[in-house]
Amino acid sequence: VPNIVIFHGVFNKWIIPFSHLIRRKKVPYLIELHGALSKQNMKVSTFKKTLYNTFFLNHIIKKSHGIIFLNKGELSNSTVTHLNKNLLIIPNGCECTDSIASHSHDKLELMFLGRLDIEHKGLDLMITAVKRAYHIGINLHLSMYGRGYNDELKWLEKELKGYEGVIDFYGEAFGKEKQEAFLKADVLLLTSRYEGFPITVLEALSYGVPCIVTPHTNVGDIIEKNNCGWVTELSEEGITSAIQKSSEYSKIELRTIGEHCKCIASEYSWEKIAEKSIKEYKKIK
Repeated sequence: VPNIVIFHGVFNKWIIPFSHLIRRKKVPYLIELHGALSKQNMKVSTFKKTLYNTFFLNHIIKKSHGIIFLNKGELSNSTVTHLNKNLLIIPNGCECTDSIASHSHDKLELMFLGRLDIEHKGLDLMITAVKRAYHIGINLHLSMYGRGYNDELKWLEKELKGYEGVIDFYGEAFGKEKQEAFLKADVLLLTSRYEGFPITVLEALSYGVPCIVTPHTNVGDIIEKNNCGWVTELSEEGITSAIQKSSEYSKIELRTIGEHCKCIASEYSWEKIAEKSIKEYKKIK
């Protein structure tokens, strides 16, 4: 019998029987939402989620020993904080590396890595903004990596037609390919409409890649406070402006920022996050 159980995510039917089983066994459990049940997230498939929450999930959350949030932004934006008084904050972490992006290309090398969810990741605004930046004369290239469904891939193919060499999609990236993608990037773009705590940003920082993010990514305060990039409003104009600002930095300046980014990422190493997690778990009775 385990000392404690952590449920990662809530939109999985198995949480219903398993939570019932471990309550019978009198095993404490926590629920980590990973961005689920935020105000924005609940706007998608609202009716189905409301039914699921009303008949199953709310009871499971109430009976849990606490809810884990990834940061204060996710906590304040959640729709379920009234269900449980024990609210914990344990952020995501990243693998730290000795490698650092070269920032040596003639063009401004932009990068996106993530699910090809058009609404969630704000890809419609991102791609339009990159096109606008290109048309006002910024010498840039956006490399896109990720996985999507057929409809999303068809949409992306249509959006990129005629912009080959300006915006290119390379499919999913793992291992060495993913590492090489970060190492050749100057700036990571993440223009999400909502997030929990995106690991892709931590990964970028660990490779010395500054980021352009929207406030809805919930990492804007880290980026802004530590001068690790640029926070933009969620609009085509705002994202274009942020891209333009980043293009005004020399490669030497971007590398200097990158070295600082690596220092910030080290504060979120998995080792430190593990220590914090265990410390919080031990408080559960």
